[in-house]
Amino acid sequence: MSSKESVAAIADGLRTGRILSHFDLLPRTRPELSSSVARRDENIQKNRYGDIFPYDCNRVVLSSCQDEDYINASYVNIPLPGENKTLRYIATQGPLPHTVEDFWLLVWQEEIRTVAMVTPETERGRVKCHRYWPELDEIVRVGSLVINCQTKLDHLGPFIHREFLVADEQTGEMRAISHCQYLEWPDHGAPVLASQFLEYVRHIQKLGNNEEENVVLVHCSAGIGRTGAFILLDSVLRLMETDCPINPIHLIKMMRDQRPMMLQTSIQFQYICECIIESLQG
Repeated sequence: MSSKESVAAIADGLRTGRILSHFDLLPRTRPELSSSVARRDENIQKNRYGDIFPYDCNRVVLSSCQDEDYINASYVNIPLPGENKTLRYIATQGPLPHTVEDFWLLVWQEEIRTVAMVTPETERGRVKCHRYWPELDEIVRVGSLVINCQTKLDHLGPFIHREFLVADEQTGEMRAISHCQYLEWPDHGAPVLASQFLEYVRHIQKLGNNEEENVVLVHCSAGIGRTGAFILLDSVLRLMETDCPINPIHLIKMMRDQRPMMLQTSIQFQYICECIIESLQG
């Protein structure tokens, strides 16, 4: 089945409701996979929410932290059929005030060049993510890392593009990191226009995250709902580039095998299906 035929099937599934029924039947977690490290007494306060934990088998281990190696983050890999290539992501929660250093250690350790932030800082008066970055021309020091915001583009519609220069004071190494923050996706809901989120994902793709060695760091607040939506749409667009068949239900199952509850709600899933249809029409 071609990508075009797959998208037609998705559109038909939305019209009949079948594809949403399949989504609702998907297991949300894998109970046989343990999350014991996340539940340890010394780590429990590092979780933003008390029911969302990475699996032990594919959690990101902070190698530079010795005994304190925990961060609520998971490796998520999506293989591209016939391409001998894998799309690589790290899905994580929005940092808390006391996990900002862990977040930047993850960025540095995993050689992240692109961060996709799919949440505003606050929603309805509730903090969804602690501001872990400097504003334009500001400098933030986190451990041995010095982060400088050199560029801020805020005229891009529903998202902001920032460019950071990050330096390790101990080694002198410097890296450029792109940070793209989507602002108009309400928690548990969905944006109004498919074209807006499509534009955001395609903007990030142009930054070079299609190279296999590049890992895209994706987070929202919990690191499952809007984070899962981004990974699903990004991976579908990559599959469509090579005219591979598209099966979003299979992709969500694959994601949930690697991090629990990825793509939380049927509203989020329906919206991404609409984005997929729009991508073929636009």
